[in-house]
Amino acid sequence: MGHSKDKTHEDHQKWGLLKDVKKIVEYVEPDVVVTENVLQVRKDDVYDEFVQTLEDLGYHVNDDEDKKVYCPEYGIAQNRKRWVMMASKEGPISLPDRLYEDESEYPTVRETIGHLPPLQAGEVHPEHDLHRARTLSDKNLERIRNMDPGGDWRLWEEEGLDHLLADCHKKSSGRSYKAPYSRMEPDEVAPTITTQFYNYGSGRFGHYDTDQDRALSLLEGALLQTFPEDYDFYDEWDDVGVKNLGRLIGNAVPPLLGEYIGRGILSHVGAEVPAVSAGVADD
Repeated sequence: MGHSKDKTHEDHQKWGLLKDVKKIVEYVEPDVVVTENVLQVRKDDVYDEFVQTLEDLGYHVNDDEDKKVYCPEYGIAQNRKRWVMMASKEGPISLPDRLYEDESEYPTVRETIGHLPPLQAGEVHPEHDLHRARTLSDKNLERIRNMDPGGDWRLWEEEGLDHLLADCHKKSSGRSYKAPYSRMEPDEVAPTITTQFYNYGSGRFGHYDTDQDRALSLLEGALLQTFPEDYDFYDEWDDVGVKNLGRLIGNAVPPLLGEYIGRGILSHVGAEVPAVSAGVADD
């Protein structure tokens, strides 16, 4: 496979789990193998070795165009791009057809989280423990109160609010970083939900509603990842905390994407494929 290799991945540490998956496949030889990863994985030798092992074992691997997943096309309201490799001993395999081809049909941030009750920084909703937003410093409160949905730090510069600029934005090398300390746009898809989506300064994670001066709540991040609204992540809050939940939610394969992958496998093996509608995955 003639990929241009990414030399920044010294010793392949970032993709080391693929080596473990390769060992499992070599030992078990399951009928179907699926991996989901960031797009960059395809540029590493470890990935090429993994695919070559599958082909040597007689697996049919889905083609590259099928592997490239843009989540809004599958009903997931975030700008998440993933590389989904599917392989089968039984014959050619692929993901189901995309749900949406037209951008105007993509689900939006407002459609996904707009029904939730308003919340301010540092608050926890009394009826839903997961609907909680982190406290903001005085400076970050001033930043978000002077930020429009879809805008960026250049708004402060234009308004003469240079004291709100982050240090990186004062350097020529950092002026291209537009997302930190900005608000999402309500009628677009969200940015990729990362493990730090609850931090205002970590990306375009400010709430689009200018009456809610805060970053996303944990519940909003989970909904944008297509977890059910009543999904139980924990028994006791003190056993988890914000950072652990942020990591669980941000690192997850969106459940709705997992469902589509599962439907592709069911169709491939000739099993009945249940109907599915776009939106947040059911329990």
